[in-house]
Amino acid sequence: MSDDERLTKYDEFCARAYTDTRLLAGTRELILAMAWVMQRDPDQPAPGEVFPRVKKLLGPASRWRPDGRRSRMSELIEADAPRYEPPRQVEQAASQAFCEAPRMRAYKPRGYVPRTKPDPDLIQPTPLHPRPPTIVHVLPGYVPPPEPTKQDPCGATGHTLIVEKDPATGWQTAHWFCRRHLDQAARVAEQVREQNELAPEPIPNRGGLLGSYFKADFATLYGKHCDHWVAPVYGVCADDWPVPGVDAVPVRPRLRLLVVGGSA
Repeated sequence: MSDDERLTKYDEFCARAYTDTRLLAGTRELILAMAWVMQRDPDQPAPGEVFPRVKKLLGPASRWRPDGRRSRMSELIEADAPRYEPPRQVEQAASQAFCEAPRMRAYKPRGYVPRTKPDPDLIQPTPLHPRPPTIVHVLPGYVPPPEPTKQDPCGATGHTLIVEKDPATGWQTAHWFCRRHLDQAARVAEQVREQNELAPEPIPNRGGLLGSYFKADFATLYGKHCDHWVAPVYGVCADDWPVPGVDAVPVRPRLRLLVVGGSA
């Protein structure tokens, strides 16, 4: 391949990386560094020496680790590991969740009632100044929200979590219930029990973008740089994952990359 052809191919590769909305800043940094080493590096490292060169270019890790072996390249590879991340509502603490069951009764404002009644035999002090009226500052056009009714969700602090799995994707949805709606939680749990048992493995929704740009044994690469990572059944390339309701992503050309056991 001539220098002009190599330069054209590299420019097209960079243009694709910068217009790919799926790429995070760190993943784009890693992909561009790998492409530069493979296409534009004056030293032209051998196929098995690409990762040591990229590791040197990207420098040390952004955070300290006790083992001292983590590099910036290793951090970015770990961040791109294919995985499914459930929504925040599934993993949050119960104290941060709110009950979604319908309210048991409509909201009724209640006036202030003192805890103890004043002693009628005591002389009450004479108020020196009248209490000023309450002033509420709002923006022009402000409309106060309607008072809650029985049709609105309960909104009390969560206590019991019921996870619903999508029968097509395996993705999870959280249903939180408070202590007063445990019967509602039991009913929903029974309703989704069979559906959850038949749901497939969740389709990954994070990572897997290195495989969209390079051809390599990324299962081995991710396993080396990630702790307790298991390859998803759908593969390690984001282009190969099924997308419900969306046409399949067209297969695009990738740079071939050699992953050597001790060089990454």
